[in-house]
Amino acid sequence: MTNAKPWDARSIAVAAAFFGGLFLLYSPFEDPETHTMWPRYCAVLVSLACLLPVMLARPIRITLPSVYILIGMSLIVLHTVVFRQVSFIYPFFIAANIFLAVLFYEASKRWPKEFRAALAALLVVSIGALFLQVAMFYLLGGPMVDIHELVFGSASRTAVDFVGINRFSGLQVEPGIYANNMAFLLGAYLFVSGFSKPVYWISILTVISLVVTGSATAVYFTGVLLVLLPFLWSKRIKVWHVLALFVFILVVLASSNILEHMNERFGHNDDGSLSIWKNGLYSYLATGLEEKIIGLGYEHPPCVNCHYQDLGVIFNLVSGGGLLALIVLAMLFSRVARFNGILLTLVIFAMPGNSRMYYYEAPVWMLFLFGQTNLRKKHNVLQAPMAPSVPSLPPLPSSFGVRTAERDSKSPMPP
Repeated sequence: MTNAKPWDARSIAVAAAFFGGLFLLYSPFEDPETHTMWPRYCAVLVSLACLLPVMLARPIRITLPSVYILIGMSLIVLHTVVFRQVSFIYPFFIAANIFLAVLFYEASKRWPKEFRAALAALLVVSIGALFLQVAMFYLLGGPMVDIHELVFGSASRTAVDFVGINRFSGLQVEPGIYANNMAFLLGAYLFVSGFSKPVYWISILTVISLVVTGSATAVYFTGVLLVLLPFLWSKRIKVWHVLALFVFILVVLASSNILEHMNERFGHNDDGSLSIWKNGLYSYLATGLEEKIIGLGYEHPPCVNCHYQDLGVIFNLVSGGGLLALIVLAMLFSRVARFNGILLTLVIFAMPGNSRMYYYEAPVWMLFLFGQTNLRKKHNVLQAPMAPSVPSLPPLPSSFGVRTAERDSKSPMPP
C-alpha cells in the first residue's frame, strides 16, 4: 500500500468541487411546468463552474483516451451540421456535454484521490437517501416521502402500489433513472479505484439499492453489475460471495412481487416503455438504405411519440448518426477491448446499450473514457508495502574501485 498524502483544506475544497459538479450530472432534475431544456443547461454550467478552480489549481493535459472521445465528438457534431442539420444551439450543447466529460476525466488524473472521494460520497449520499425513503415508508406506514421534491422542488415519479409494487427513487426523479444513474456512477467509481473494503461495500450496497427501487430497469442493471463485479474482482473475492449476493437478490425479488410486476407490465406486450422501444426499432428498420447510412438525425426521435431515453444510447447513436456514429462506437469498442478483452468490453457496452440517458450526456462518455485502461489489473494486482525510506548516499568517485583493488593487492594475505 502506498503512503497517501494527508487531507488538507485544498484537497477538501477540490473534492467538494468535484462533488458539486458530479451531483447534477448523476442526479438530474426536470421542470414539469415548462418542459424545457434549461435544467440540463444549468447542470452543464454548474459543472463547468465547479471544475474551473480545480483546473486552475492544476492545469490539465489532454491524453490519448480524451483524443479518441474528442474525435468521436467531432464526427457527431459534423453530422448535425453537414448531414442532418439541427437547430443552431444543439451542436454546441452536444459538444459542451462531451467536452465536459473530457474535462472531468483529465481533472481526475490531476486530483485522483479527491475525485474518488467525490464519487464515493455521491454514491453514499444517493444510497442513503433511497434507504431513508424506504425506511420511512415501511416504518411510519406511509405516505411515501418525496426526497427528490424536497431537494429540487419538483415531484418525482415514485408510486405506491404501481402494478402491484412500490417504487422508490431517493434523490432521483424516477426509479428507473435511479438504477441507470447509479449503475453509471458505480461504473465510474470502480474504473478509477482499486479493490478495497470501502469499494467492496459501496458496490454491494449500490447493487442492493437498485433492487429495492422496484424498477424493471433496475433488474437489467443489477444483472450487468453482477457480471461486471466478478470480472473485476476475480482474484480478490470468493465464489460464495457472488453466490450469496445472487441468492439475496433473488430473495428480495421474490418477496417484493417485482417478478409479478414485470410479468404484468411486459408479459402482455402493452407496457409504455416497451411499446416505445419496439415502435422505435420497427420505424428504424422500415427506413431505406440511404437513411440507415446517413442516419435519421438527432433532433427528433425516430418515430412519433418516441422518447430518446427509452431507446438506449447505442440505438440512439446508430439510428441518428448512421455510419458516422457506427464508426465512433467501433473506435471506442476497439480501444476499450485493447485493454480489457472482448468479454469485459461487451459487459461495459451493455450499460449504454439499455441506458435511460441521452446519448450526449457526460456520464455516458465518462464511462467510455475511464474504460480505456486495464481494469482487471487495477483491481487484482496486489501492491507490496513500501520499504522504509533510506536517505540516499552521495555517489562514489570513479577511481574508488581501482584504488581499493590496488590496496587489497598490496595487503598481506591472511594466514
